[in-house]
Amino acid sequence: MYKYNMSIPNFTSKLGSAGSMAIIADSSPQPMPDENGRPGWSYTKMMGAEKFNYYFYSGIHERTKLRDIKSMFFVGSVDKWTNRTSELPWFIVYTKPTGVGDASWYHSAILHQLNKDRNIIRVGERCMFKVGCPDIKFDGARELEMGTTSVVGDYNEDDEILAISLHSDSGATEMSCYVENMGVEFHQHHRHTKETLINLKLLG
Repeated sequence: MYKYNMSIPNFTSKLGSAGSMAIIADSSPQPMPDENGRPGWSYTKMMGAEKFNYYFYSGIHERTKLRDIKSMFFVGSVDKWTNRTSELPWFIVYTKPTGVGDASWYHSAILHQLNKDRNIIRVGERCMFKVGCPDIKFDGARELEMGTTSVVGDYNEDDEILAISLHSDSGATEMSCYVENMGVEFHQHHRHTKETLINLKLLG
């Protein structure tokens, strides 16, 4: 039984709006409306070290911690696939700098990547790529567990979250990806009376 209905997003972002610019940040090239009429954003790498970074959660004014994350997800597809891990998008959770042992403008980065050897990737197939077990269902979307986690810097479950993003690999020779929803669920914690969900709908 799922708590949430995919048809009722609680956040939306339309390409070209001020809000979408904050999400897209330094992505190059910028995403485009989908040429096949799908409602979300399509990204295709053209050359060099291009990549996308979609920042869909900011914890700057919150005190949410790593241990508060229940799940993360995005709904979309891999639109170009030659069986290389670099062609797959992944999640990055950045923690707030502490002044001691910071890796960069963040303290640590936790990467959640898809294990291509444990999943079937089909070009253009709409899937829900997930970390954990989201309490939300997207009709018709096959679920794929990201499955591989690595850490840059120090890991402490009590570190506060700075931002969460969906990324592509700048080292990929080719990369084409479609995204229509991104989100994160948080467990009940000290600032809330119950669990919370961010379900961001992208509009082309």
